[in-house]
Amino acid sequence: MSKTERVANAATYLDKVADELQKEADWAKTKGVVPLLAFYVRLKEGYDALDASRKRIYALLDLLNKVMVPEALESTGLDKVHVPELARSFYILPRYSASLLDKEAGFDWLREVGLGDLITETVNAGTLAAAVKNLVLEHGIDPPEDVVKFSTYNTTGMSSYTPK
Repeated sequence: MSKTERVANAATYLDKVADELQKEADWAKTKGVVPLLAFYVRLKEGYDALDASRKRIYALLDLLNKVMVPEALESTGLDKVHVPELARSFYILPRYSASLLDKEAGFDWLREVGLGDLITETVNAGTLAAAVKNLVLEHGIDPPEDVVKFSTYNTTGMSSYTPK
C-alpha cells in the first residue's frame, strides 16, 4: 500500500481509535479524578502531535494544489487533462483573494466604486463575550435575552509545576 493510500485510510483508522479512546475515557472517569486527569493529559499531548502532523500534511496538499499541480498542468499546454485510471479531469482554476490593509480607506474606496453595500458592521465574538462577562460580573447588568445569547461553561485549566 502506498503512503498516499495509507493517508487516505487514516480517517477510518482514527475513527476506530476515537471509539477506543472514548471507552478509555469512560473507564478513567470511573477510577477517580487523578486517572481521568492523567488520561486528559495523555490525550491532549497525543492530539497536539496529531495536529502538528495534520498541519504538515495540509501544507503539502496546499503546495500541490496551488503550485505543483498548476505548474504541471500549465506545462502540458492543454486546458484540461483527463486521467481515466483516476476517473478525473484536471484543469487550472483561477481563484482570487482580497483583504483590506487599511479598513477605513478600504471602506471609502468601496463606497467610491459603488460597492458600499459590501460593508457590514461586525463584533468579534471573543471581544463580545469578554465585554458581556464584564457587564454581568462587575456591574450586574444582564444582556437582553432576545438580543444577546450569553452562556457560561467550565473548561479545564492546566499548568506545569515541579513537585517538591
